[in-house]
Amino acid sequence: GLCKIKIDGTEKTLLRTDVNYWLYVEDDWIYFSHHPWGGTLNRVKTDGSSAEPVITEKCRSINILNGWVYYINESDELAYKIKTDGTGKTLISPGFGGSDLAIVGGKLMSKNGYYIQNVNLDGSGFNQIGETNVSPHFLCGNDGWLYFLESDLRDRNNYYAAFYKMKSDGSQKIKVLEYDFQNKANFFINVADGWLYFPNENDNGYLYRVKTDGTGFQKTY
Repeated sequence: GLCKIKIDGTEKTLLRTDVNYWLYVEDDWIYFSHHPWGGTLNRVKTDGSSAEPVITEKCRSINILNGWVYYINESDELAYKIKTDGTGKTLISPGFGGSDLAIVGGKLMSKNGYYIQNVNLDGSGFNQIGETNVSPHFLCGNDGWLYFLESDLRDRNNYYAAFYKMKSDGSQKIKVLEYDFQNKANFFINVADGWLYFPNENDNGYLYRVKTDGTGFQKTY
C-alpha cells in the first residue's frame, strides 16, 4: 500500500491499500502509477483523499515542474509533457526518450540504450552526451546533479554497481557509493536534503540511504 512516514521512521500512516509505483510529490499531491513498467498516472492528496486520474495512457519515469508532468510514454518510449490537470499533452522532441527521465538544472535527461541524452525543457538543444552502462530506471535529478546507478561487470560471474552523480552536460562524474547489489533490482532511487535513498533488495527491500558525498551509508528502517 501507499504509506507516508517521517524520515526518522516515526508516524507511519497508510494512505491507500493498492500497490503504487513512480511516486512523485508536488505541493499537496502524490502522483503515482499502479505498475512498475508503466501504467496510467493518478494522483491523491497527501492525506489520502481526492484520488483522480491525470494521464490515461501507460507512462513511467514521472517528473513534475511548474505545473507540468514530464514522462516517458510506454507505447513509443518518447518523452512528453502534460499539465497536471491532464490537458496540453506535448511531445518534447522527436527521438528524445528512452527508459528513464530526470530533470537536472533546467534540462531533461534520459537514458536511451547505452547513451545519456539531454534537451532543454522546451524541446530545443537535443544532445547525446555520452555512452554509459547505466541500469534502466535509475535516473534522479536534484540540486543540479543527475544521480544514477551504473553497472560494472568486473567478470562474468560477479555483478557490481555504483551510484554516481554528474552534471547535465556530462561533466564532473563522481562516484557516490559502490555496492554489491548481487544483480538484484533496486528501483526508484530518490534524493532529498543531501541524501540518496534506495530500497536495498539485498536486505529484503528495506530503505537505505547514503549522503550525496558518499558518506553515512545506513539503513533507515
